[in-house]
Amino acid sequence: MRDIKTQTIHSGPLVLYMKLTPEEVEQIKKLCKKDKKKDFRKQLAGIIKHEYEVDINKASRILYPYWYAYSEVHKTWYGKAIEGSLSCTAGWVNYMQAGDCNPIHVHTDCQFSCVLFLHVSKNLREERKKFVGSGAKPGSLIFTLRAPQEHFHITEHETNKIEAGDFYVFPHNVLHSVPSFRSKGERVTASFNLNIKK
Repeated sequence: MRDIKTQTIHSGPLVLYMKLTPEEVEQIKKLCKKDKKKDFRKQLAGIIKHEYEVDINKASRILYPYWYAYSEVHKTWYGKAIEGSLSCTAGWVNYMQAGDCNPIHVHTDCQFSCVLFLHVSKNLREERKKFVGSGAKPGSLIFTLRAPQEHFHITEHETNKIEAGDFYVFPHNVLHSVPSFRSKGERVTASFNLNIKK
């Protein structure tokens, strides 16, 4: 057999996984409250009863090192640097309960987005362990990635394990969704939208 040289050409959007420390998770949690004055549902796609705005200035001080890390990986993935720094334009917290879901969607009025897991109830963890279907497990974060103009080059990435501190950063137009769950307790995530500040 002939020795053929190959080189992988990176393609598709960069969806980067990172892990916050328990201390950082607690710091973000302190910024999240069920405050009716900060109801954020009108701006969001979710079928979720409790979604509230988060102080982006305080959150940015905690999360900036992770956004910078995304920028560094971006250089290798795309072969070019982000010209500027990532700056937060919006932030909110989702308190998902039994029956809530987040249909497939993208984020608008931004260039990048991120999702941070803050809490996954013990009951939901058990429900996921017992799940026997062929689809995504209850409460998963699902990224649906497709090649432009191609209906048959579609892949789905499911977060097989979900726990506090899991952090995903991705381009704003990456389709993503969350299926509902049945168990008591909450699945709490914070999301942030980012733009490039030059």
